[in-house]
This record gives sequence, C-alpha cells and structure tokens, in this order.
Amino acid sequence: MNAATANQIYDVLVATCEAPESMRADFVHVQTTEFCKEWRFQGELGFGGKFWRGRHGWIFNRPNWFVNYYPEDRTPERDAMVEEANAALKYLYEANEADKE
Repeated sequence: MNAATANQIYDVLVATCEAPESMRADFVHVQTTEFCKEWRFQGELGFGGKFWRGRHGWIFNRPNWFVNYYPEDRTPERDAMVEEANAALKYLYEANEADKE
C-alpha cells in the first residue's frame, strides 16, 4: 500500500470514528512497510475499534478494507459510525486498484 492510500484510509477513520491523529504516522508506516491485516485504532468505537485489511472471508466474509468493534460495546451510534466508515472504505478500496490486498 502506498502512503497516499494509507493516509486516505486514516482520514476516513478520523472523520467517521474519531481515530486519534496521534496514531496516523504509525498506521501509515505499518501499512506501507508490511501487510498488516488488523490495526487497532480505538477512537469512538472503544478498545475493539479495528481496521481490517485483506481477505477475511473465513472470519467476516469480507474481501476488502473495513472497520468493526467488539459486539459487547455495540450502540446505535457506533453502528452508524461503522456503517459510514465502511461505505467510505469500500469506495476507496474500489477506487484504488493498485492497493487492493
């Protein structure tokens, strides 16, 4: 993944789930230097707030980038955040042909 795409993803996490800006540099570094399937960003989704990358069909039946959080922390507000974030991430995933993994 390139740095521009990683930053676009993190922009979504900040805008929709209030991911902390203080974690952006680490996120971009890790996503551009290795294949990190799971990144805990927390934000308004609590401790279980995670970004997922790559094929997770065996877990979540999702082949793209998405966020989720622990079911025990579920609220209607958090569900709305996840829905908004995942719609934006799906759009980014489809638009970034070179970074699909």
